[in-house]
Amino acid sequence: TNTFPDTILDNSQILSKSTKIWLHPYNPAESVVISTDGQGFTIFDLNGAVLVENRGSGVGDRSSSKPRKRSFGDLDIIYSFPIAEDRLVDLVVFADATNSALDFRLINPFNVHKRGIGDVVTGWSKNHTLGKVFAADFVTAYPSPYTGTFYVFVGGNDAREIVQQKIFATAWGRVDSAMVRRIQLPEEGQLVAMEVDLVTGYL
Repeated sequence: TNTFPDTILDNSQILSKSTKIWLHPYNPAESVVISTDGQGFTIFDLNGAVLVENRGSGVGDRSSSKPRKRSFGDLDIIYSFPIAEDRLVDLVVFADATNSALDFRLINPFNVHKRGIGDVVTGWSKNHTLGKVFAADFVTAYPSPYTGTFYVFVGGNDAREIVQQKIFATAWGRVDSAMVRRIQLPEEGQLVAMEVDLVTGYL
């Protein structure tokens, strides 16, 4: 849901664009709420206390000595992603409308309350970017229970299509993606949100 408890809004002065709860794999009480406001993201504990704030400066990005400016719109959580042959991790993916791209970051269950979301693990190639087709305003993730393949669907406010991307780990332990298909939308109306039913696979 995109509706925050009033106490959280009063404490942080953040008007949420997107909000998700990350469920801690070992201790549910240590789960956190991740919220974006367009310019950055904030992590709260389950009592509404602010743990970490990131204002979109690219902090934690080891892929560049000059972190690029990002926007943080929609977000989703990806659980048990195989980042390496013997390693499963949880990820958060942000829709970065400024760069028409996806921004993948690690969630470390052992220090999320102290450091927040970890390093950017977006792949080195540009396959995860959407070019100038549309700004990436919305994103939702879908792990197929039939094939074990991980996907993300990306859409824009003014777009007439949704892009489906397959995501996978590279040999260097990063996340990359490849185009699967484009889903055309009706001319009338506007895309304002989207979600995948993880049971049926319906978008």
